[in-house]
Amino acid sequence: MAAGCERVDSGHSMDKSITLPPDEIFRNLENAKRFAIDIGGSLTKLAYYSTVQHKVAKVRSFDHTAKETEGDPLYEISMQEEMSARLHFIKFENAYIETCLDFIKDHLVNTDTKVIKATGGGAHKFKDLIEKKLKLRVDKEDEMTCLIKGCNFVLRNITHEAFVYVKHADSEFRFQNTHPDIFPYLLINIGSGVSIFKVESEDTFERVGGSSIGGGTFWGLGALLTKTKKCLLKILIIIDLSVVIVLSSLSAVGSWEEVLLFSMDFTVSQNFLELELQEANFCLKKQTFAFLTDCVYWFLTFLNSCISRGLSDVIAVCHRMILCWTRAVRSGVNQGLYLFLVLHFLNGAYLSKMVRKLLLKNDQASSTDGMRSISFQDTRSIRKACSQKCFRERLTVMRGGRLTADADNEAKFKLFGYRPGKYDRTLQAISAVDCNSSPFGSFILTENNVAGYGNLKIVGGLPKPGFRFGKDIRRFDELLQLASKGQHTNVDMLVKDIYGGSYGSLGLTGDLIASSFGKSATPDKEFSKEDMAKSLLHMISNDIGQLACLYARLHNLTRVYFGGFFIRGHPVTMHTITYSINFFTKASPTHTGEVQALFLRHEGYLGTIGAFLKGAEEDNPNQYSWGENYAGSSGLMSTSPDLNPMQRARSGTFDMLEMDRLERQLVNLPLLQDPSSYIPDTVDLSEDALAREYWLYCFEEALDGVVKRAVASQPDLPEAAERAEKFRHKYQHKLQTLRHQPFAYGSLTVRSLLDTREHCLNEFNFPDPYSKIKQGENDMALKYFQKAVKSLGELSWEQRQFALVRGLLAGNVFDWGAKAVSDVLESDPEFGFEHAKLQLEERPWLVDAYDQWLERLKGPPHKCALFFVDNSGIDIILGVFPFVRELLCRGTEVVLASNSSPALNDVTNSELQILTERIAAMDLVIQSAVKEDRLTLVQSGSSSPCLDLSRLDKVLAGVVRERHVDLVIIEGMGRAIHTNYYAILSCESLKMAVIKNSWLADRLGGKLFSVVFKYEVPPGHKTTTLDHVPVTPS
Repeated sequence: MAAGCERVDSGHSMDKSITLPPDEIFRNLENAKRFAIDIGGSLTKLAYYSTVQHKVAKVRSFDHTAKETEGDPLYEISMQEEMSARLHFIKFENAYIETCLDFIKDHLVNTDTKVIKATGGGAHKFKDLIEKKLKLRVDKEDEMTCLIKGCNFVLRNITHEAFVYVKHADSEFRFQNTHPDIFPYLLINIGSGVSIFKVESEDTFERVGGSSIGGGTFWGLGALLTKTKKCLLKILIIIDLSVVIVLSSLSAVGSWEEVLLFSMDFTVSQNFLELELQEANFCLKKQTFAFLTDCVYWFLTFLNSCISRGLSDVIAVCHRMILCWTRAVRSGVNQGLYLFLVLHFLNGAYLSKMVRKLLLKNDQASSTDGMRSISFQDTRSIRKACSQKCFRERLTVMRGGRLTADADNEAKFKLFGYRPGKYDRTLQAISAVDCNSSPFGSFILTENNVAGYGNLKIVGGLPKPGFRFGKDIRRFDELLQLASKGQHTNVDMLVKDIYGGSYGSLGLTGDLIASSFGKSATPDKEFSKEDMAKSLLHMISNDIGQLACLYARLHNLTRVYFGGFFIRGHPVTMHTITYSINFFTKASPTHTGEVQALFLRHEGYLGTIGAFLKGAEEDNPNQYSWGENYAGSSGLMSTSPDLNPMQRARSGTFDMLEMDRLERQLVNLPLLQDPSSYIPDTVDLSEDALAREYWLYCFEEALDGVVKRAVASQPDLPEAAERAEKFRHKYQHKLQTLRHQPFAYGSLTVRSLLDTREHCLNEFNFPDPYSKIKQGENDMALKYFQKAVKSLGELSWEQRQFALVRGLLAGNVFDWGAKAVSDVLESDPEFGFEHAKLQLEERPWLVDAYDQWLERLKGPPHKCALFFVDNSGIDIILGVFPFVRELLCRGTEVVLASNSSPALNDVTNSELQILTERIAAMDLVIQSAVKEDRLTLVQSGSSSPCLDLSRLDKVLAGVVRERHVDLVIIEGMGRAIHTNYYAILSCESLKMAVIKNSWLADRLGGKLFSVVFKYEVPPGHKTTTLDHVPVTPS
């Protein structure tokens, strides 16, 4: 689907030279139900809702009333198709809007949508185009209302959405936890100007202030301050190149004089140009065709620019060359020889002098900035080469390629749509080499010695798409790039410049800016563009920062979010805004100011999210909880100029966000002591490079095993192996992204790595890779349940308490997510419960609060215990249920919370229902507890091996309140070590786990199979201990 560029009547450049794979960008478009679009000055954000069909693993209990035979499974597993809701958000440059609309039109088949919600300043410009392409009526929505609705949505549903930017820190992005109540807050939207909104509820907000000094001010003043006639000299290079590249392309592929006969029609559109080229009746690859179209169009654009500037002599020269070329072709003159003459003419002094004379009539005429000496060193060699019959193969023009040399010193090219030619050492290679540091995308180079790079000479350059010829205004991102390299102290007057140092009595340090641009009044002193851009950025950012602080204080708000085109994730803008806020709030490295500058990971999507929500009000999307689908989301991209220059300005970049509607509404655990300060994860890998590298390596190493088990879980589906390989590729790509951009999905943690893996597995229809393993382990463990209970009943009370804890810990060893354990379980099928007990660390344990727990058990029973369970099989049946049985015998009600969806070999709620029913049939204590509603099974709302207590099933939260839970038990490495190790609850808590990773154990000061047994009582909480032994079960 590659084509050339197209110019529409509205004057917007439409780039069609891209291919849009539906499985990568516009996913599930055939099932799209509702659309919204937000069109800004340079970026378009599209949103749509779709229903996604995916596989789910269902378990169903067999009828056990009949006599069972040995080996009968407890339940059957089936794969079923289900539909779920998903929100898709795609962000791309306006240049691609027509191609994207065409793609949507071609793939949109199952929708009855008649309206598309639109917002943003560009919505009216593209209204007719959207309605024509999609046959949908455009319904315009208020931009600011959409912005705030979108902001509310992401703050409520995306964990680690907001962050503080700290330049030069180990982790520049410090992500904030989602506050249970997101209101009220201040939103500072910095576009052309500045608007300040106070948001008090979902539908209540007001514009409390603003300023005319914003992003437009920076852009406009920056363009004026950095304007220089030196950039006009580059027009010479561009004109030079355009002729070379057009003529060279024609020479390389054949003789088509028709192509250029209309060359003086300077108002020609690219659409017309494409048709003209097609009528020339020549066969080219799609990429070659698009490239040639580009070349001719740019050349005509340059001539048009020359006309507008009155450069008639340059136009005449270029036109004469084109006419000579076409006549030469007609008369049969050797094309290669003529091309040499053209090159020789263009590289001579005549054209350079002529343009200098026309453009530079002042003292700067002698300046050669932007130009290089261009000449041929060996004309005889070139003449000889040009006369050879195979000249067309020898002369190859490419775009965006790289010149490399192999061991034999033969130059080779990686071409974009061209067949490489073989070059001998006498021929000067002509190639286009990408140059990211220039506003021009490519340069034509000549190389006198193809074996090395020592004699490369620039003979021209091709502009990047979007560059505005004949204008001095730089693109906004280029201006920010300038500012990032500048030093504002060369332009700004500092306090020490006035007073010789700090002004102590007023508390002003010497490095404080006393006057922006104060030094620019110095006569006869030149200032660099970089320094002036940096000074301007500081001036505007300081003004905005002070306004934000004043309005925050005026309205007594501490949460202040910044967004708008001025921000867009640029480190230089985030840093200057943060610096300003910190200064006015007197923040320091050891003291957080009363107001923090908060930025948003998905700031660019707020408008389109809000527009979509406005169109979906009848479905009330806010009644659901939503979660980011890591498998289909791009994540926050690198904003380091060194690593990935100007992310938001990259051509061809499509950023994506996907949100899945969750089956259940998620809320905080009511027993969190302070939900606003709760941090689920124990270690932030973004800030710990050593731990990050280890865990990324660990997940890569485990990938083969996951793929193997995924295929084994679907033995009757022959395409399972192919899907498993796609999963491998996808997850490996995600791991590589996180290695270079650990902040992509918020704070990088073991939990986020596990969740990303689960999302990728579900993406390729592997909902439960461990289903067969869990089924077998459950069947086996049930056979030993009664024997385990009987042996416990033979112990004294104190011995039994320790045996129960030890059994629970031994059961937790059976974790297929731990490679040290999975290797043992695969190599030794006889490894069982008693073997696991022998692996456990002897007391004292690594973290050992067992004595305190035992003392507590001598007191009155807890009213109700909430138990977050972990693994299937031995863990839940031989470890958890005996422990729960003891609590029930003490008179404590128990709520068992298990995963709503599969993750590793963790037990799910549907599996636990079947297991509990079967155990109740074998044990009277469990049976009576179920019948009397003293044992309750509830979904946690989670589908992760870890546990986030701020996102639990609303039903579970209700049960916790109704039952007056006063003890929370969290089991397992994922739930009690990787997460919640430092969680502070308002009731007693017990956190138990066996460390099944030697690296982690070593870091914690232990060894493999070390034990963590952590009993905690909240401050001020009193427990009564009685010196008696509770009644033992009968």
